[in-house]
Amino acid sequence: MPFNSTQILWVSTSLLGLALTSCTPSVDTDIEYNERPTAEILSHVTGALVVEGDKILLRGQAADADDETADLLATWHNGEDKYCATAPPNADGTTECEVTVGATAFTVVLDISDPEDASGTVSVQIEVTPTD
Repeated sequence: MPFNSTQILWVSTSLLGLALTSCTPSVDTDIEYNERPTAEILSHVTGALVVEGDKILLRGQAADADDETADLLATWHNGEDKYCATAPPNADGTTECEVTVGATAFTVVLDISDPEDASGTVSVQIEVTPTD
């Protein structure tokens, strides 16, 4: 028995509908997005000039849209060696580290990390005036 055009259209539409619904991805509404923390160096800018042998206080600010400040960790380093021990920022998000200035220009890096291992990083290059 041959099919008429109405039956063919109904079968085609039904098959297309099945195909489309079987390809529709499921949406998992329980997925949480983790924002990266932010880091800002407040005490110095790139090109800042300091004197060899002086102690300077590095000051920074940490923030995270979806984690408490107490849950963050601040690390001050030069890309290889830490200047100060890794520690949580203060309650207001500030973080400080005192360093003694060496004889040559150096990089200061502030890393802020959250419990999910996301991090925000900022760095500045500091110039040094020799004491001689």
